Amino acid sequence: MKMNDDPLARARALAVRHKAELFIKAGPMLDNAEMLGRFGLTPERLAEMRENAEVLALERGDVWFYPAFQFKEDGSLIYRLAEYLDIFRLDSPWALLDLILVGTELHGMDIVDAMRARRDDILDRELAQEQGDGFA
Repeated sequence: MKMNDDPLARARALAVRHKAELFIKAGPMLDNAEMLGRFGLTPERLAEMRENAEVLALERGDVWFYPAFQFKEDGSLIYRLAEYLDIFRLDSPWALLDLILVGTELHGMDIVDAMRARRDDILDRELAQEQGDGFA
């Protein structure tokens, strides 16, 4: 089947391009080796963290990447990211990345800025909208 024969080919191509743009917008990435070395994790624990949505992990080919913005200096997640990971665990990690980097721009902040600033008003509103109650 040629690309012209596939009615979804254009949409798939746009999705690939959008993922590439998100990957760049997310800033520095850590790979598995950096995660293990920086945070003293075992490969098994890191795999468990990915499976349990305890960390934002992006798969590209057969390699996992972890946006560095999600971690504080001590290796813990930035404020309320764990809540977002839990709520959106069934969705694509790419969809969550899109939401927190591009999603809202209230008061000149995206979700990551709001997490760093501990802006519960922005974070609560965005969660309510994403969970289907746009008027919360």
